Amino acid sequence: MSLLNYVKSRPPEGVGTEDPLPSGRHNTPSKPQEDGDETLRKTLSWIVVVSVSLFALFGLGWLIYLGFNPLFSELYYDTLKDHFRAVIGLPMAAAASLFIVLVLRATHGRIEFDTIGMKFKGASGPIVLWLISFLGITLAIKHLW
Repeated sequence: MSLLNYVKSRPPEGVGTEDPLPSGRHNTPSKPQEDGDETLRKTLSWIVVVSVSLFALFGLGWLIYLGFNPLFSELYYDTLKDHFRAVIGLPMAAAASLFIVLVLRATHGRIEFDTIGMKFKGASGPIVLWLISFLGITLAIKHLW
């Protein structure tokens, strides 16, 4: 069908069919549109990822500052030397685990997985993944130290 025949066969404006969009555009986007809630969730997830990273860097900077401060240096050094894995290792392992879960959630969507006879969906997926990654990192710290 040629364009001229299409224009001739089309009913007059306001009679029969109306365009769903008044601007004449068709509602067929080239890529699928995301739901507004999903876009908000992704944006907030990335904000939390950046916030956790900045908080971890701030905490590390604060610990370095305390190490060079003469008032706290001896007490700080003794505590840090005796309990380094607990003072630095565990909080950084928790932050790294949260970072892993949030990045996976933001890039690939909902976290759902199956293990031996168990299915983790909804809120249990990220919680179990965080727990597994936290335990993995802490076991690595214990075995490598």
